[in-house]
Amino acid sequence: MPTDNTGKTQSSKIIPLDGKNSVADVSKKAGKKILVVEDEPDARTMFTDLLSFEGYDVSSAVDGVDALAKASAEKYDLILLDIVMPNKDGLEVLEDLRANTAQYGSPVILMLTNISGDAAVEKAKELGAKDFLLKVGTEPDALIALVDKYISGNADADAVPAAKPEQDALPKAA
Repeated sequence: MPTDNTGKTQSSKIIPLDGKNSVADVSKKAGKKILVVEDEPDARTMFTDLLSFEGYDVSSAVDGVDALAKASAEKYDLILLDIVMPNKDGLEVLEDLRANTAQYGSPVILMLTNISGDAAVEKAKELGAKDFLLKVGTEPDALIALVDKYISGNADADAVPAAKPEQDALPKAA
């Protein structure tokens, strides 16, 4: 792998050649750091690959403890954070991130889950999450539009809303 002038290993960037992203679009995303926190390997890989393909600098964490360690070592612009995880769940991570901004910075937090229910949504919003997405039913283009909206700092602008399936379509938390 190539290294930068500090000797730090750089990850490869995938630059789409399908005409969807212009060089200007990709350059706006270059250097924007995203942390994907997801305990399910297939979902973690899918989100990481999708965001990398869009030109973002993406890292991943396997659980809440791993997420806090990575967020402490490096500042992220956005964290895509699952709620149900081993060791430390997403709401606990969100609470730690917001209570310790000197240590973790102030990244935009977008919550991910397969659990529907107003209690989790309200708790995440109360703790400072910007948005809450259901893993099932959110189209990749909608996720990218939402990430782009928050990363650009233009969160009030109209963007393609992320699909939020009917609450009854997913199992309730036990």
